Amino acid sequence: MPMSDLTILVTENPTLAGIPAALRDWSAAGLIRPFVWVPPATPNSRLIEARLVESGDVVVSSLGDLLARRSPRHVRIVALTSELVDGADSARNATSLAAAVGGAGGEIRTTLVQLVVTRLEAREGALTALEGWHNILISPDDAAGPTKPHTLLEGPASDEDIAQFALPAVAAVGALFDGVEAGPLDDTPVPPGATFQVLRVFARRLDASTVRDALQRQTLGLTDGYPLVLGAGGASATYVENIDLANLDMANGLWSRHLGILRSARQNPQLAQVESLGIWKAFRMLWSFLWASIKNAPAEWANKVIYTGKQWVATTATRAIFGQNSAFAVVVGGVRGQSASWQTQVEALGALENSLGPAQDGHHVHSRMDSLWQDLVSGGLTLLDGQPRRGDQMDAAKIGSDTGIIRFGRFLAPSRATDSFTDIPGAVRAATETDELAPYDTLQIRRFGTRLSALAADPIAGADASATMEKFQAWWRRVSATYTTKVSLRLSDEFERRLAEIAEYTAVLQAAQATTGIPDDIRHEQNRLASRLRFLLIALVLLITATITLGALAVIPWLVAGIALGVWMLGWLVSSVLTFLKGQRRLFQLKNMRAEALSKADAAEYNLAAAIRDARRCGDAYALLLQWAESLAIFASDPLGQASAQAGPNVGPGTDHPLAIQFGQAEVNDREVARAASALRRQFFPVGWLDSVWDAFLGSAGHLLGARGTMLLDEPALLYRQRAIQEDVLLPRWVEALTEQGVPGTAGDQTWERIVHTLQTTARDELERLLGQVRTETGAPTALNEFLGGLTAQVITPTGFPTTLFSASAITGDLMRPHVTWCREWSEGLSRTVVLAQISVPMPAEYLRPEARRHEDPIGNVGSSNGGATTRLVRPIVDDIF
Repeated sequence: MPMSDLTILVTENPTLAGIPAALRDWSAAGLIRPFVWVPPATPNSRLIEARLVESGDVVVSSLGDLLARRSPRHVRIVALTSELVDGADSARNATSLAAAVGGAGGEIRTTLVQLVVTRLEAREGALTALEGWHNILISPDDAAGPTKPHTLLEGPASDEDIAQFALPAVAAVGALFDGVEAGPLDDTPVPPGATFQVLRVFARRLDASTVRDALQRQTLGLTDGYPLVLGAGGASATYVENIDLANLDMANGLWSRHLGILRSARQNPQLAQVESLGIWKAFRMLWSFLWASIKNAPAEWANKVIYTGKQWVATTATRAIFGQNSAFAVVVGGVRGQSASWQTQVEALGALENSLGPAQDGHHVHSRMDSLWQDLVSGGLTLLDGQPRRGDQMDAAKIGSDTGIIRFGRFLAPSRATDSFTDIPGAVRAATETDELAPYDTLQIRRFGTRLSALAADPIAGADASATMEKFQAWWRRVSATYTTKVSLRLSDEFERRLAEIAEYTAVLQAAQATTGIPDDIRHEQNRLASRLRFLLIALVLLITATITLGALAVIPWLVAGIALGVWMLGWLVSSVLTFLKGQRRLFQLKNMRAEALSKADAAEYNLAAAIRDARRCGDAYALLLQWAESLAIFASDPLGQASAQAGPNVGPGTDHPLAIQFGQAEVNDREVARAASALRRQFFPVGWLDSVWDAFLGSAGHLLGARGTMLLDEPALLYRQRAIQEDVLLPRWVEALTEQGVPGTAGDQTWERIVHTLQTTARDELERLLGQVRTETGAPTALNEFLGGLTAQVITPTGFPTTLFSASAITGDLMRPHVTWCREWSEGLSRTVVLAQISVPMPAEYLRPEARRHEDPIGNVGSSNGGATTRLVRPIVDDIF
């Protein structure tokens, strides 16, 4: 990975090879940044060997290849030399290395430093300055802080001890401390002439990971429930006690906004006017019936009477039903005498809908459900964070004047992974064909309950079923109070109603179909009536014939004969009309029933097609609801993604370091952590805080799905527009990925970064209290200020360098006091690193060569080293490390 700067350590003498070896241990512990070590050149080698040390790993390459890969803009070359032995300098390697870096091309800024390691009363080598370099002599003393008592480093020492006491200075000059990306000499011009400066470095590394974990767990974690948010005017929310009512109100508000998805418009049947058979109508119809009777076709005449109106013909919806008997059987819930699964019913509805034929524009227009799912989510978030008016009729719960929120996510949206009903014995499982019940799959839950009730009534299999029924009912009482389950209940009710509608309209069409033709009893009645009327007609003909004959024979006068003929005609007409009227009453009842059936069939045709489409839409919505319910459950249980966050291992730097550099572990004060967490939750969890968290959660879907989720990277809201029938639907894959990997910690990380920034700026006092107690590497507890040793405060009168290091002329000129104080503090989370360097004025090399050895320190420095008897820090064999 390219980096903007690079530090190269150069050693010539094996005596100093322990320094990069020890730094590698620090690198493995994650304390320092990558660096490069250039060991002594091998004979006849034309390339400069560079050993890149990163996270404890070593990669060997040529210097040219390394610079080409890293492309640094700033290179620090630190030549490690010593005056403890002759020939422990790196002048030859360092100058050739500087020339190689300068000739590598590009605009590389270089900082050249010769760092000389020394000890009092053991100085044997020459002190030779490099022209154009910062020539730095590490002060041979050790102290816990700039104003603390100092220990002089005297006498011979092992290579490991030399490395141990040189590490702070090497890490500071090389800007190797992790996070401190600048060294004290980076922007300092090289002093003129062959001069030296004395350097002393103090460093502190405070590991606050345990305090961080405790504070993060109490601030961002939801073990004790969702935070009681603060509303306008600082009013605090309260936890909802009647969870069932709060969830029911929100679910009702959701469906009141989206009724259109549940049921489309229906047609009312235009009932035909009831037609009665009166005397005059009977008189008029008598003649046509007489003619039909004479032709012996009364049934044909009756058929024409019934069908004189509109002739009903089965249209698309009816043909779909009667042409898809198997699909219809599945839809109304009967498959081999058992209830069909809702998934099978939705598939059958799809087949029926497709058989209805194309819509007016040639394509089926699917309803947009994105607003439904957005409101589903909004309602759930409102119940958890109290945000008012996320949507009409979906306001936050009110408990008096307070805003009510649900305390735990599982009370809002139970998850399939943790809240499913699985306590189903084998016999019951086989009989009900159910292995588990998701808490929001209410269609399956209802059908399981129906089967289980029937099974419990069976005296043979009732024992296991009854025990299962008790557990099932207790489980259902708990999950039925949740928000997503109540939303699912409403949708499943509508789905079942649509199926009942389909069965109802089908019965209407079947009734209309049954009215075709003439029933046999009506046919027989028409034949009998025709026989009676023919008899009356024959009787009339005989009477008329007899009367005319009598009149012609002068048996009776023609006047009497005329009167008799009128009486016979009137009698026949009245008797025929009355007989016809009485005989056709049932025919007209059948005609009215036929007209009514036709009218109902016309409306049922339209309504059946609408019910099929509505049921299909409800089924698709139900399938999508199960996915959104699970995603909301996963989110509600861990919105900030803290459950998937893994705390990194605490890798220590080892022990037995010099006093100048100390490593400490901040100790957890439970009371301070609880108090700080409570204050932070009030500040960072206001009303509506879940909006940005949900946006981050939804925005991570594209990354979570990998290559399949590319389309969601720029527009994650496309998830709301997913349809259940699409083959490439991404919603189930997203939910599956969430189930496996948990909620991404994006929002939690962002929130934690804002919390840390607040603690490091406006709430600095709070942070100091949290880190108030530190346990050092020796195991002794100490206060934070004591541990830092005054490194963060401005040192007014710093302690001078050891006077035995200087000549009398330097002491007379008061050159042994620090002239420049350089301090850097870097924070990573709650942990921090502090580095302070003290540098003297430049002086000639002879000022650092006292005329005689001194055994007293006139400025009050006390103590001495043990001559190399300290515990070794680094591995004794450098070749085994590199």
